[in-house]
Amino acid sequence: MIEKAVKILLIFIIALFQIILMPLIEINGVWPNIVLLTAIALIFLGKKDDVFWLALLGGFILDLSNPLKFSFNIVILPVILLLINYVFERFLSESNIFIIGLVSGFSGLIYGLFFLVISGNWFYNGLVADFFYSAFAGIAAYVLMKKIIKERTIIGWI
Repeated sequence: MIEKAVKILLIFIIALFQIILMPLIEINGVWPNIVLLTAIALIFLGKKDDVFWLALLGGFILDLSNPLKFSFNIVILPVILLLINYVFERFLSESNIFIIGLVSGFSGLIYGLFFLVISGNWFYNGLVADFFYSAFAGIAAYVLMKKIIKERTIIGWI
């Protein structure tokens, strides 16, 4: 029971970090989706049971602050993560930093493209920056989550 409460609190903190702090550290108008990248890191670390709760609850919280139609994040995040999980289980026997960076970058790119289609903003030139920023942030999320899980410093995701 306490582990579930801690996981929910961590998901809430990750989503708030995305909403409040990420716009402050944008590069070229781009900031990566930390909820998506944390979920990707959990897939590569074998914590697939927690990934979809993170996507659903984190997507719901992100939708509350999103100027687009409600349910954009709560739909697109699980779809992207299901695709990544399928590719990971089917084709990738091992993971390394390069693969994690590529998957994170392309996931950020796909998320950005869906966002452009839904928002109707066709004059956005930050997709390349979105790819690289998501790739580096995805690697950072993976390293951080691996350290947290290895050292068991947080009660959740052990």
